[in-house]
Amino acid sequence: MAASRPARCRDCPAYPDSVWTSLDPTSHEVLDKNRTGLRGAAGQVVADRAGPHVGAMCIRSGTAAVWRTDDVGRSALVRIVEPGELAVLPSRQLDSRLRVECTEPLVGCTVEGEALEGLLARNPTLARRVIDRQHHVIQELERRLLHNVTLSVRARLVTVLLELRHKHGTVDDEGVLHLKLPMTRQQLAAIVGTRPETLARTLGALTQDGVALFDGRSVKIPDLDALFDEVEAE
Repeated sequence: MAASRPARCRDCPAYPDSVWTSLDPTSHEVLDKNRTGLRGAAGQVVADRAGPHVGAMCIRSGTAAVWRTDDVGRSALVRIVEPGELAVLPSRQLDSRLRVECTEPLVGCTVEGEALEGLLARNPTLARRVIDRQHHVIQELERRLLHNVTLSVRARLVTVLLELRHKHGTVDDEGVLHLKLPMTRQQLAAIVGTRPETLARTLGALTQDGVALFDGRSVKIPDLDALFDEVEAE
C-alpha cells in the first residue's frame, strides 16, 4: 500500500463533497500535516481496524466496501463508500471488527486520530458534519434492514441498481441506461443480503426477462421505468 496524496486537502477532487470544507486556513494546515496518503488495488484491504491511530479515512477516488465482523467471526458488508465520503469514521474506541476493502483501485487519505480530535474540538461545524455523516450511515443501514425484511431478493437487487445509477450510470442516445458496477458479484450479493448463488439466479432471471442485462460488471437497462415497476410491484 503505497502512500499518495495531494499536497493540500483542498486540492483533492473529492474535497467539495468532503466534511473538511468548513475548516479555516490554520485548521487546514493541521489537517494537511496529519494526513497520510494510501493506495489500494481492487480486493485489497486498506484498513482492518479503527481507533486512536487512524481517526478517519477519506476516499479521493475509487470505491471501498466496509465490512463488520461479529463476536464469532461472521462478516457482513454494511456499506459502499464513494469519493468524498469517510470510510472510517472518527471513534474513541479501538474497533478490530471493521475492515475496509477496495472494490476497485482506490486512492485516499487517513487522518491521525489525536490531530482529528483536536480539529473536532476547535471546529463545531466540522463536528456537526461528521455527526451528520454518521447519522446518514445509520439511516442507510436502517433502510436496508427494512428492505431485507419486506422486499424479495429481486426487488432488493433492483433497488441497489437504482441507487447506483446516480454515480455509476450513463444514458445513451436511445435512452438505455448503462451501469458500471463498482463491486464484485460477491460484494453485490453481500450488499443485497443474499448468497452468491441466489444472486446469480436473480441476475439470470432479470436478464431473461429483459429488465437488466448483466455482462461482468456492466449492466444494460433498456427501460428504466421497468426497473421502477419491479420495486413498486412488491
